[in-house]
Amino acid sequence: MLTLLLYIAFIYIIVYALPLAETWLGVPKEFTLLIDKVVATFVIVISAFVFLAIIEGWVRSHFKLSEDEARYISSIIRYILGGLALLFIGFLFIGDTTSLTLFSGLVGAGLAITLQPTMLNIIGWIAIVVSKLYKIGDRVFIGDSMWGALGDISDINLLFTRINELDRKSWQETGGFVSLPNRIVLEKSVINYTAESPFIWDETSFRISHGSDYELAKKIAEKAVNEVVGEKMKDAAKFLASRKYKLKIRDIKEEPIAYLSMEGGAIRVAVRYLVSARKKRQAEARITEKILEGIGKNQRRIKVVG
Repeated sequence: MLTLLLYIAFIYIIVYALPLAETWLGVPKEFTLLIDKVVATFVIVISAFVFLAIIEGWVRSHFKLSEDEARYISSIIRYILGGLALLFIGFLFIGDTTSLTLFSGLVGAGLAITLQPTMLNIIGWIAIVVSKLYKIGDRVFIGDSMWGALGDISDINLLFTRINELDRKSWQETGGFVSLPNRIVLEKSVINYTAESPFIWDETSFRISHGSDYELAKKIAEKAVNEVVGEKMKDAAKFLASRKYKLKIRDIKEEPIAYLSMEGGAIRVAVRYLVSARKKRQAEARITEKILEGIGKNQRRIKVVG
């Protein structure tokens, strides 16, 4: 505050000293006019900083903002005040209307380009809310084959979506949080695993050598799944059946299904099953243990390959 008062006092002295300098010292009028404009420029810049501090303080005191929101809103305010300050300064130094119009257009175009990411984030937020892409608590994957973030939505604000990150292979929490700009939903795909149903299809597989008893391997896989998620899978199938029309599901299986395929000189045994999206990792681990136990009891008939 003291510094601001010193600036004001300095400007006040200069403004009142200029006419005296022109009269007593014979300073050219053009020079005093230039000094007037320079002083006015200082006044505009200082006023912009004062307004910035006042507005930022008011916004922070009246709204509960996250760190990202506060930073982005502050940047928006700065760009707007900076643009207005440039317009006023341009009005001071540019005399004719045509040049001033051109200058205003250039400033407006610059602001539009600068604020484009912010506006896209707001448009992305509108898309999230209106189309119900996801809500807080949903488990989602946002991205593509090159890059993506998997996790549970913990916060959605005007500019950012915050995700409690999960490892993409294990579906276990990493302990990290990912803040994604909302505009990413306009550019990347969004997979919501829990939007309409808490259940997903998962698959556990292993490979056996040629000559192994693949029928026995299928039975071991199906039995393992039944022991771990069999009853829950039936409940999940009933739940999905009750919403079959809405979810556009043609066929719902109540039992796990094992499949065989030729892969790299071996036989791949895969078993698919319904499981809660939030229990995927735990179910997979227990099913794998059951399969290993079954294969261990039949080592002469089944040989697992890497």
